[in-house]
Amino acid sequence: MALFILNLLGCGALGVNCNMMYAPDMLTIEITDEAGWSGDVVATVTGDGATIDCSFSDDGFGNCSDGSNVFVTEDQMTLMLWEFTPDVADFSLSIDGVDVFAEALEPVYDEDEPNGQGCGVRSYATVQVSL
Repeated sequence: MALFILNLLGCGALGVNCNMMYAPDMLTIEITDEAGWSGDVVATVTGDGATIDCSFSDDGFGNCSDGSNVFVTEDQMTLMLWEFTPDVADFSLSIDGVDVFAEALEPVYDEDEPNGQGCGVRSYATVQVSL
């Protein structure tokens, strides 16, 4: 009976219809390099006491230390950092061990309710960096 009542109070009952898709808070960093990407690239992002290291190499494969996503095209690398929404993100980038960029980023977050109104608010921001 208690499980039934919890289901009524959750998704779909009492006028609230919620999706159950994973929609994490997220900081996205889009890094553009007009010269294109070559070599071993390491991006480090630090904020709110957490550090995330993301890397990829010429073979096109990339990953982040926390399981977040790295997407790479010819001239852009995109870091989608899940469950990471600091007010200030210290961002640095190195290519083949040489530091090429370092800056404190101050994202401006938007909010939405991707699983339906009243089903939880998500914060997200995108910051663009050009080398």
